[in-house]
Amino acid sequence: MAESTLSAQWSSLRESVGRFLDYGTEPSNWSAQQEADVERILVAGLRDFYFPPGNLNPGGHEWSFMEPTLTITTVIPAEVTAGQTITATTGTSELTLSAELADLLYNASITLDPTGNAEVVTVAAIDGVTVTIFETLENAYAADAFNYTNPPQEDYDAPDNFGSISGPLVFRRHDGMYHTIKGRGEGEIRSMRQQPTSGAPIYFAIRPREFDGTTGQRFSFMLWPTPDIVYTLEATYQVLPDALTIAAPYPLGGASFANLLELSCLRKAEHFFNDEVGVHSAEFEKALVGAVLRDERMSTPKCFGQNLDHSDGPRAVSIAQSKHYMNGDLLF
Repeated sequence: MAESTLSAQWSSLRESVGRFLDYGTEPSNWSAQQEADVERILVAGLRDFYFPPGNLNPGGHEWSFMEPTLTITTVIPAEVTAGQTITATTGTSELTLSAELADLLYNASITLDPTGNAEVVTVAAIDGVTVTIFETLENAYAADAFNYTNPPQEDYDAPDNFGSISGPLVFRRHDGMYHTIKGRGEGEIRSMRQQPTSGAPIYFAIRPREFDGTTGQRFSFMLWPTPDIVYTLEATYQVLPDALTIAAPYPLGGASFANLLELSCLRKAEHFFNDEVGVHSAEFEKALVGAVLRDERMSTPKCFGQNLDHSDGPRAVSIAQSKHYMNGDLLF
């Protein structure tokens, strides 16, 4: 399906900012510095569009179009035939793999020589093809086959563009009903894990993953109990969008919010290059109010379902009388 011709996109926003800065509307005529100026403004304008400043958004409204659904599929331990070989010396605690295993984890159990001695050891550390184990080997292995089983998985990575959870985390049970997993703090989940157990997830916590500055902040979901079978978890979340590019030119929100995005970019151009709060800032503030109201209308259901509250009426009512429905602020 073709995109609406009223939608804002990367090229049209560049032209608008270029015109405002007197750079012209033909990017091929801009200098490298002018290109950098326009890109800086577009990124800042896009941030304020997606995440309006608190003073302009006192109600803390979050755009409904920035709340997609994430899916997490749990896994259960299963023995894997490595398809590789291993060498080791009796009385040591070190194994040498014939090649790296990207999915071999800490605390995985390795079954050595599964057709013979079936010595089982536990992974303490992994460094390339070298695996340190907790135990001391009872046998020597020379290019012997092996199997391994990773430990039960308790934590699951959120999508890279995950900002925060915005709806309940649920999964569908075998009876077809949806079950809600309750949110708890990270410390409480860790305390529960002191007594390992498995089953359907009851509680979850969100924690930041280890951060070294080579990527942006990432998050994980901690589950308790440890999932005992495969579950498909779903929740809506606040997305962290990417900047616009020539390859991905369209912003979230679509044509309905194109004017607000353009005003946001021009507002930033006023701030950066004129050091003033000008006409575009005022227009952005007014447009933001209307956009929030529009988004609330778009995301609010028109019918809230059957009204079964008879607290202000007679207890004995006929079936026909009881079928009232809430539609916005109207009862019928």
